[in-house]
Amino acid sequence: MLLGAAGLGVGFPVLGQAPSPLTVFFYSPETNVNNYSVLKAEFDTFLGPRGGHQFQPFSDRETFERQLATKPRGLFLLSSWHYRLLAGRHPLKPLLVGQANGRPLQRHRIFSQSADPAALRSQKIATAGTRDFAQALLREMLPDHADIIPTLDILVVPKDIDALLAVGFGAARAAIAAESSADKLARLNQKQRNALNPIGKARESLLPVLAVHREMADEAKAVARLFADMGSAPEGRGRLKLLGLESMRELDPDQVEGLTR
Repeated sequence: MLLGAAGLGVGFPVLGQAPSPLTVFFYSPETNVNNYSVLKAEFDTFLGPRGGHQFQPFSDRETFERQLATKPRGLFLLSSWHYRLLAGRHPLKPLLVGQANGRPLQRHRIFSQSADPAALRSQKIATAGTRDFAQALLREMLPDHADIIPTLDILVVPKDIDALLAVGFGAARAAIAAESSADKLARLNQKQRNALNPIGKARESLLPVLAVHREMADEAKAVARLFADMGSAPEGRGRLKLLGLESMRELDPDQVEGLTR
């Protein structure tokens, strides 16, 4: 579902009056960015000609959260997991949610050489997310084996598929990955996929969301519309792909409610 001016409630500016440029601040513990300068340049060249807007990615969670707390003039692109942590402290409003494989939802699992969680003790586990995100998922997926989690050696890799392949190549004993990534591995190498046992299961979660401080919601709608339209053209899709997304769309009411529970 792509958003037009009506969907986001965006009016046309008064003649001779241009909206002020905004900045989109990005941080996601689910996304391992190889080159932040390239990521910024790619989004700046898309957003700049469409209103002078800018894209500012962060590699550090604390720095991003301090920036968000100052209530700058801009929007925030962050994981739904991170949004849920921050929503209780800041008056945030989600505007859009990402989509991949035609869905706005994902589910993470542990894929291991062994079907026994106890065999993971003191082993290396690969993930494409940050260590904080991996620890949170592990606590959710291994509630009966909490004592194992501190013993794990977390290996951070660029993508989910790299985490799964690391197990097949012997670089890790297990991987944390989305179920959709395991399906992708099956299409690439069914033998390697068959060698991985799914252990534990996280609840389904939304893909990254584009949010804003509530008092900025009206001013931010024009930028949100740009992101909503990105999936409809190659220039936009290529940039969203850098974030592991295919498109972005408005959230359903129940999805908005789920982000605040």
